[in-house]
Amino acid sequence: MGDQFVISSELFNDIQLDSEKCNNGRILSKFRYQLPKDKESFLAIKRKRLYEDKENINENEDRNNENKTHNVIEIEYSRESTLDLVGLQIWRGALLLADYLFHHRNELCDKQVLELGAGVGLTSIAAAMYAMRVICTDVNLGGILKLIQDNVNRNRKITKNAVKVLELNFEKKVHCSEVEVYIRRTDIFLAADVIYFDNLTDAFVATLDRVLARSKKPGAVAYVALEKRSAFSTDTDAIPPSFQYFLDKSSKMKWNIENIKLDFPQYFEYDRNKKLVLLKITRIQDKLKEEQTDLQN
Repeated sequence: MGDQFVISSELFNDIQLDSEKCNNGRILSKFRYQLPKDKESFLAIKRKRLYEDKENINENEDRNNENKTHNVIEIEYSRESTLDLVGLQIWRGALLLADYLFHHRNELCDKQVLELGAGVGLTSIAAAMYAMRVICTDVNLGGILKLIQDNVNRNRKITKNAVKVLELNFEKKVHCSEVEVYIRRTDIFLAADVIYFDNLTDAFVATLDRVLARSKKPGAVAYVALEKRSAFSTDTDAIPPSFQYFLDKSSKMKWNIENIKLDFPQYFEYDRNKKLVLLKITRIQDKLKEEQTDLQN
């Protein structure tokens, strides 16, 4: 895998961040976003959560804060890493996916979201601002689960108690019972920039197919954000081998894949370039079952 080759996210060529260096050598940065005020959905979402956590969410507090806009997500991360620990960094795909969730925020209030390969948790934290519940998962490597939990905790004002951090390893076909329960209850699966080398792509495609199949939610869907790269080194218009390999593997699955146009608003600061891709994926047999159910009704 060439996991001793040190790489750094291209994201930091795009933006200037309010950052500070942590004692552990990582960076703590404020990722700014501009979000239109959404008073009605803000209240609806918070009231939706009242039945789950009445002690920690106060309806009067919601009314008092309805006009306040939180426009920063604070994230601790690494500026560079070896290839096997790229999840400790932040990539453009995570911000693209967060943009898409913000754009469809009114549709998330009664949804459970599960992110695969969540990295440092930025997209999950963005989703938790509006979703009923978010399950943030990754492999427990390089202390990443603790880092995610720390990032969730430092953004508690905007996520409340909506985020659960758990391990989900792409290379395992069976997960702990708690993860399996959440998979069955998930409406929306997310993944951002999890395609780097062939073995990981094989494991990710198999995992994505399994979780879509195991979800008991009608219309369960996955949104996958990718940046087409060629070995993290060259700038070319040709389809990079890692992305081509993903397309080849996906074509063999019973999936319906839609390429989403990137014409929705951009809320975060980054370069939304032509190499970014956002895919909507559903299992074909699930789609057929839905159509049959509609006809029967």
